[in-house]
Amino acid sequence: MSWLKSKKASHVLSVYWFVILILVAIGIYAMISTYYSYPTDVRQWEANVLANKAMDCVSKNGVLVEGLKSGKEFEKDFQENFDERCGFNFADNNYDKTQYYVNIDFYEVSSLDKIVFNVYGGNPSWGGTYNEVQQEKTFERIVQGTKKRFYVVDSERNQYLAEVVSVVRKSEQNVKL
Repeated sequence: MSWLKSKKASHVLSVYWFVILILVAIGIYAMISTYYSYPTDVRQWEANVLANKAMDCVSKNGVLVEGLKSGKEFEKDFQENFDERCGFNFADNNYDKTQYYVNIDFYEVSSLDKIVFNVYGGNPSWGGTYNEVQQEKTFERIVQGTKKRFYVVDSERNQYLAEVVSVVRKSEQNVKL
């Protein structure tokens, strides 16, 4: 008879053990699905990378790219081929419009209210949207961007303050509405 009692206890214990394993598996599945169902918005990081790449493109070790400011013809050529010169590819087959924008304004250090020259690439309409939206904080889901500043000198040792605004839209891919 003692053999029968231990056999029944063993079956009862195995049923509880099976129930515990199922509850643990359901808990792990719920945690993983909750974590991965929430979209991660990486547009701010994309905008930072875009700004850093643009800064590296127009200046090497704090010195303006040769001829960017000195010659108007080179400046115009640089502006027209900004995407190619900096290695940007703003085209995306999934969208009609470009989803990126980068603008670099250069100011003389002596007078910071007047833009000396600038270069930009991508869709300029996102630049205006970014400035308006970030001040109001009402439409943060439309675009994400960053604004950075750095100092640079040209070959004649003239100092400039460069302000980089980079914007990434791609809200269809990154934002859950």
